[in-house]
Parts: sequence; structure tokens; C-alpha cells
Amino acid sequence: MGVNNYDLKTAHKLVGSAGTVSLGMGAVPAGMKRWITFLDVQNVHSGRQRVYLCSTPADLYATTLTRASGSAFYRCDLFPDRHQTLPKGPRDPDAPIFAIAASNYVTAVTDRGPALLTLQYYDR
Repeated sequence: MGVNNYDLKTAHKLVGSAGTVSLGMGAVPAGMKRWITFLDVQNVHSGRQRVYLCSTPADLYATTLTRASGSAFYRCDLFPDRHQTLPKGPRDPDAPIFAIAASNYVTAVTDRGPALLTLQYYDR
């Protein structure tokens, strides 16, 4: 049985409602996919809000909520001071929760206020 080296990376970013922001991971390299293995979204806004994670062909493409909802691969509604974590069980790089195509960026936006995102991922 061999050992896989996934070269796991983590992105941690505060996002808001002023337009989508890059999570600082850069574009997915050509010929590869970005495999997301863990996601934690924490609402730090004082009210309920919706958070969109998007896969876009440009770093800041989904600049409106309409565009964000169209390009979102994940969306969640959060109550104040609550968070949502995927997967619910143990993290397993052999069982990623999302795949992002080559040359795309992962961006995020909220519909009301700030949210703190943490993602674990690798490119392969």
C-alpha cells in the first residue's frame, strides 16, 4: 500500500457583501483540478445571512449576488454567530467534497455582512 502526498493547503479569509473576493489561492493550474476537502463558514455578522462560494473564470468575476448565485457551487444560510462545517465527520483527502476545474478561481461573497471562511484543499 502506497502513501499519497496530497500537499494540503489551507485558505482562511474574511469575506463580506461588497462583492466577491478571492480566497488567495490563485487559479487552478492548467490540467489539474482543485479538490476541496474541508470547509468551515462562520457568520460574524449580527444577523442571518447567506454565503456563496463560487467557481469563476476570473479572480473577481461574480461581482453581484445574481452572478454569485449563478456561479455558486455551495451556498448556506447562517444565523448570527453560527457556523457550518463540511464534512460533518472526519476530514479525508480521499473523499473531497468539491472539485474546481482548471483555470478557475474560488471566490466568495455574502448577502449582508462579514463571514469567516476556512478551506482545506489540494491541486492534482
